[in-house]
Parts: sequence; structure tokens; C-alpha cells
Amino acid sequence: MINRMIMCFLSLLIAFTGSEAFAEWKPNKPITMMVIFPPGGGGDTLGRATAAFMEKRLGSKIVVENRRGGGGAAMAKVLVKRKPDGYTIGMAVTETFSFAPVLNPKIGYGATDFTHLGSIANTQVGLVAKASMPWKNLNDLATAAKSGQKITIGTFSPMSKIIMTLVAKHFGAPFKLVPVKGGRAGIKNVMGGHISATLVAGPQAPFVRKGQLRVLASAEPDRLLVGKDAKTFTEYGVKNAFFNTKWMFSAPKGLAPNISKAFSDALEEATKDKKLIGLITNKLNLQLEFTPADKLLKIIEQKQINGEARIKLVR
Repeated sequence: MINRMIMCFLSLLIAFTGSEAFAEWKPNKPITMMVIFPPGGGGDTLGRATAAFMEKRLGSKIVVENRRGGGGAAMAKVLVKRKPDGYTIGMAVTETFSFAPVLNPKIGYGATDFTHLGSIANTQVGLVAKASMPWKNLNDLATAAKSGQKITIGTFSPMSKIIMTLVAKHFGAPFKLVPVKGGRAGIKNVMGGHISATLVAGPQAPFVRKGQLRVLASAEPDRLLVGKDAKTFTEYGVKNAFFNTKWMFSAPKGLAPNISKAFSDALEEATKDKKLIGLITNKLNLQLEFTPADKLLKIIEQKQINGEARIKLVR
């Protein structure tokens, strides 16, 4: 009799706590979304559009704050210290949680110090040059550099510099790598004749469609959606030289399962919204794809391993 009463009590307790944990979350005050991108850029545009969609889904205002710096580290250092109550989330890229801590072990956070919510798009990074230049592909560019031509290539982040260093080492090409302040700045410098080529993560697509830029190689695991004729760095035989960067959302560690689910569900629904689909695929020229939280963490952990290997290769 006593055992039966105990079992009954435990069943009720599990049912109660389970229903509490997965009860639909209804925020009762504004949510802050910190984005790692500067105002007016592509990342900021995507963050604000996603926030607007999520406002309707969650029934609460979402205030966007721009916190750029350190490839997302400036934002992550703030996010990791916030309360896991659902009222502060961050928008970043996978490298914020994978490559940045590898590059700087004293950065103050790691990949597992957050509750990752999901990602909605992937980058489309390519190496591009002005279409009027004689180089038709990466082989041509490397041959030009080895023949004595001065070939300067724009890189927009520490990781992009490392990847192009791997490419240069593979071909034995003396490329001169120069920093550019984002993909659009790289394109401007290429079109103006200030640099030979540049890595860029999506904004190149309309220029490629118009015949103004040529994709020399894809810096993704697969060929680009725009510029499919260009081989990947991997196809050229360069090992571990790809981005596969995801535009993702995270919250402080310890977020309740029902709150995490509310955000994840909203993000998945966002990838089915016609307005957002148009923004992601046509305006920002990214690859639309929802990646759930559990799969996302595994990807980040693998990218950490890849990052460590890349750093060793260039040293």
C-alpha cells in the first residue's frame, strides 16, 4: 500500500515538473537581442528581420543591440554573464564560439558555456576577382603569382587569413594578404583595382550575376549557389580550407527547456517565412537552412577541432 502511494506521488511529481518544464513560454517583458554585426550591414539586417518575425511568434517586443568586436567575442563575453531567463539572446556566427576561443584560449568563454538555440543560414564564401582580369580560376591566379605578378588578396577575418595562408602554401604562391573591413569593402577594392581578389561571404552574388565579378574558387565545403563552375578549395586539394559558417542564435547557459524550445521553434518557423526567405536567399545571398540546437553544438565542436588543426598547419 505504502509503495503504491509512493509510486503514485512520484508519478504526479514527474508529470507536474515535466509539464512545467515544457509549458509554453510567454514572455512578459521586452527581450534583448545582441547582434555582433555593425548597424546597416547584412548581418544586422538579418538579425532585425528575424527579431521582427520572432516578436510576432513570441508576442513580445525584441530590442536589437549592436555589440561588434573580436569576431563576436565582445557580445559573447556579455551574453555568458546574463541571467538565463529568456530575456537576453545573442546573434552571432559559429566561429564566435568555435574559432575565437581556439585563437585566444584566454577569451573567457567556451562553446558549452551557452544554450545554443539554432541557426537559420549558412555563408557563401568565395574568392572573387574582377571579371575583366585574365584569371579564370584559382590555378590561373596562383600561376600569375608564381610568375612574379603581384597578387594581393583581401581577407575579412583572422580565419579567412588563415584559410588563404593554407591555399597559398598548397600552391606555393606568394600571395600578399591584406585586411579588408568586410566583404563589401573587399568588393569595392577589387572593382577599384586596389587588390587583385578578395574573399567575400555572399555580397558578391549580384556582381557575379551581372558579369562584373568572377568566382575563382569556393571557400565552402560545396560549390557556391552563384558561381557553380568554380571549384572548391577542397577540390583543388587544399586540406581543411573551408568556412561552413552558420548564422546562429544563443542564450546564457541554463536556459529552461520550454524557453529554449520557444526560441528554437520560432527560428525554425522563420526559415519558412516568405519574407525572410527572400531576404536570406535573394538579398543577402546566403544559403537558407535551419540547424537545430543539438546538431549545432556538434558542428561547433568539430569546427573547434578544425580550427586547432588549421592554426598548427600555418605555424
